[in-house]
Amino acid sequence: MFPSLYEGTSEEGHDEYYEVLTPNTHLNRRSIGAEDADVPVLPRVEEVGEPLPLLPRGTTLLPPAALMTVDLFEYPKTYKQAMASNEAPEWTGAMESEVCSLKKNDTWTLVQRPKNTPVIDCRWVYTKKFDEYGNLDKHKARYVAKGFRQIPGVNVGPTWAPVGMQTSIRVVLSLSANLDWEIVNMDVDTAFLYAPVEELIYIEQPEGFVEKGPKGEDLVCKLNKSLYGLKQSPRNWNKVIDSWFKENGFAVSEADPCLYFKTIVEFNSNKIILVLLYVDDLIICGDSRREIDKFKSAISKRFNMKDLGDLTRILGMEIKRDRRARTLEVTQQTYTETMLRRFGMEDSKPIGSPAEGTLTRDPNAGPDREYMCLVGSLLYAAMVTRPDIAFSVQALGRHMQASNSSHFAAGKRILRYLKGTKHLGLKYGPKPKNETTAIVGYSDSDWASDKDTRRSVTAYVYTLGGAAVSWSSRLQPTVALSSSESEYMAVASATQEAIHLRRLLGSLGFNQGNPTVLYCDNQGAIAMADNPIMHKRTKHIDIRHHFIREVVSRGEVELRYIPTGDQIADLLTKALPRATVQRHRSILLGH
Repeated sequence: MFPSLYEGTSEEGHDEYYEVLTPNTHLNRRSIGAEDADVPVLPRVEEVGEPLPLLPRGTTLLPPAALMTVDLFEYPKTYKQAMASNEAPEWTGAMESEVCSLKKNDTWTLVQRPKNTPVIDCRWVYTKKFDEYGNLDKHKARYVAKGFRQIPGVNVGPTWAPVGMQTSIRVVLSLSANLDWEIVNMDVDTAFLYAPVEELIYIEQPEGFVEKGPKGEDLVCKLNKSLYGLKQSPRNWNKVIDSWFKENGFAVSEADPCLYFKTIVEFNSNKIILVLLYVDDLIICGDSRREIDKFKSAISKRFNMKDLGDLTRILGMEIKRDRRARTLEVTQQTYTETMLRRFGMEDSKPIGSPAEGTLTRDPNAGPDREYMCLVGSLLYAAMVTRPDIAFSVQALGRHMQASNSSHFAAGKRILRYLKGTKHLGLKYGPKPKNETTAIVGYSDSDWASDKDTRRSVTAYVYTLGGAAVSWSSRLQPTVALSSSESEYMAVASATQEAIHLRRLLGSLGFNQGNPTVLYCDNQGAIAMADNPIMHKRTKHIDIRHHFIREVVSRGEVELRYIPTGDQIADLLTKALPRATVQRHRSILLGH
């Protein structure tokens, strides 16, 4: 299951499609998204690499798994539309299959309609599943609760639940490629239906499948299990699967609550198995096929699992692996081609760089839905496999509330750039043994580059096993008074990520014995980090940025100077010429 395209309904009763991207560790754990239909929060896309907020109703983002060859809005929005369509038999079969699954899992008990107790409305959500070649696989219907009508303290409690981080996925794939581990993929079928509900919740019966009592009385469903659309469903499911992992001897990474690992003694040697959980998708890897098969057998006894074999596709990413050469490439070619078709750019002329010049605010402009669609679609690629467009996309994101034709043209330029490089992705391995598990960082900034606010752009990149595993490009929160100050702030941000990556690798048994090398192209910033000096040009710098001195003194991070021409993070701070883009991109992507 890939929870990216869901249909929501506003409280006023107007049916609307809206879509939610899924790189966000906070967003994806929410079920279906019906509860978000009345949360009109515009996305802050200035921070590529940071959590993606909710989108306003009506904002359309192409889902990463969109292999559709039909328009996204052709799916029925209501039960009546489905029954009036030419595909009514197919939709009926999909609904019957869903109802059968719900009853099989004892999801609810039919009871008489309670008095003075809220009954939550539900709706059918229709979609189509396509195979890896874009061919129609099946029609799918999901019965979804309108969670936005839940009442806190009455039928909903805590809702937060974790999701695997994109950085963790890339780290696991990099390690697997360089260490020649096995990588397989499994999926939990109807995952939420395994989780019991703690609150007393009543929902309406599915439209088209309404049953009456023995005397014709009105019946409703008293939930026994979590249902898609309920705000607490992701949390309930995570508690169930987390308990199962711990009961079966798995430990949890202290850096990612959805990364589980287990060490097994096999023939006088230690074997390791890692499992990364992304809602109901499991990436399983390790150095023993035997232990992986035992794990698959064990989890299949508890949950209804789909064994997808060796990992080839997940979350809109395509995985291409050469075991003999120990290389693994992660691309989004299908997703990119879908974007190009969506915005009519499939026949556009490719271009060698994603951006040129700078964009400025237009005080007379307003929000434009199509522009939001474009930025949101580009954002997922920038966050998952294409750090080379990270700066360009975050620059577009600054103008979500006020965009004009020049902003849209800048977005189409990125599409033209992707048209010529759609086959590119992150390519991990092979590296010398001592570099396989050692992270290397690059930090840079572009001082006062935003003409509207005069704030600087911060960027960092960390590579592991041949290509980038973590990156970020965003505006700094305050105005820097000098280039050294802006670089120092960028180094502080990069150091925070270094600590996280060291903790992530350390929890898996790959301790970073030496300091993490962080390259910076500003001697002044390096001097401020190495020496606790204080004078009139630095005394105003926020104390939170000075924590880097402590990290350096502890030997966790070592700052090194690198010439600007060799600083690959420069690609994430400003528009660069074609030749420079290609040179830095080859290092970022591992090509």
